[in-house]
Amino acid sequence: MSKLFGHGHILQSLADGVKSHRLSHAYLFEGAEGIGKMTTVQRLSRLLMCKRGGDCGVCDDCLKLAAGSHPDFIVADEHFFQSDKSKPGSVEAMRMVRQDAYSKPFMGDWKLYVIPNADEMLAPAQNSLLKILEEPPSYCVFVLLCENANKVLETVRSRSVLLRFLPLND
Repeated sequence: MSKLFGHGHILQSLADGVKSHRLSHAYLFEGAEGIGKMTTVQRLSRLLMCKRGGDCGVCDDCLKLAAGSHPDFIVADEHFFQSDKSKPGSVEAMRMVRQDAYSKPFMGDWKLYVIPNADEMLAPAQNSLLKILEEPPSYCVFVLLCENANKVLETVRSRSVLLRFLPLND
């Protein structure tokens, strides 16, 4: 596993969780936009889904992840939702995530969901997401991305492991 500049300790903690089978079902990644939250999620996806032990870069899972076409790596953004009724961060969108989460993984043992801008979701949408965080399927990991964890409902925060991506020193 190669280094992640400035946030290697977070990636190492996640890698240790994968290796020891003690990964949380939900994480809340807090930090400024562009600081490396999504890069870390992508690395976590390879650690979870690579059939050769984590980020080989050549197996079918790693190739699909690199191409952005892995069916078990779901980013709940505008590309995930195909109807105009479902906007990212809406109650309907979180219902779709919940419904999808109860279908088993297509290619392996895990499904990884990324919820961007969790701190911008209105309370009803966060409460809808809370339902799946309270009783998640054993094969699901949820990563909520935000800039300010204090804007995420306490009930959602309490069911997630908070990982802070601090600004890098010059």
